[in-house]
Amino acid sequence: MDTNTSERVISLASKLVGIATYKFVAQLDEAPHVVNCQTLIAWLYGQCGIMVPDLLSEQLYCGIPVESLHTAQKGDWVFTKGRVYN
Repeated sequence: MDTNTSERVISLASKLVGIATYKFVAQLDEAPHVVNCQTLIAWLYGQCGIMVPDLLSEQLYCGIPVESLHTAQKGDWVFTKGRVYN
């Protein structure tokens, strides 16, 4: 992903701080006002013309793994092994 897209995603997300409400089972059509982690990602990237699934189980396989957090860049998603929380 290019730097401009990453910056746009971050800018859009920062504008939702204090406005968006968390809901455990949020639907994509409720975004950006009602979100959970997976619908937030799908909505943000969708606004930038990048279509990603709105299901976490599908989002896990959308990207390219990075070697470590040290190589992660702005706009990268971070998933950890273990119990999944939204």
